[in-house]
Amino acid sequence: MERRGQRRVIDQPAEPEVSFVEIGRILRKRRWVIAACTVAVFGAALAYTLTDTPRFRATSIVEFNKENSDSLPLDDESARLGGAGAVDYSVTQQTQVNALQSDTLALQVRTN
Repeated sequence: MERRGQRRVIDQPAEPEVSFVEIGRILRKRRWVIAACTVAVFGAALAYTLTDTPRFRATSIVEFNKENSDSLPLDDESARLGGAGAVDYSVTQQTQVNALQSDTLALQVRTN
C-alpha cells in the first residue's frame, strides 16, 4: 500500500542518444526522398504561379499643371479667353506627354 504524501517512482527506460553522425547517415539514406519532395513542392508552386490569374492590377494617372496655376486667371484677359497662354500650355503639355511615351524613358526606367 501507498502512504499519503509519498510519491511513487516509476523507472522509465532512458531515451537513446542520437548523434550527428547518425542523423547524417539517415539523411544520406533518404536523400532521394528528400530531393523528390523538394522538387515536387517547387514544381507545384511554379505551376500554381504560372497558371493562377493575377488578382491585382495597378494603374496610375499623371497630371500636368502650369507652374503658376491659378484657379481663375482674373488678371490676364488673354488666358481667360483662351489666348496664346492656353496654346503655349497645350504645346508644353503635349511635349511632356510625348516625353513620357518615349522609348528612351522606358529603357531608363527598366534598367533602374
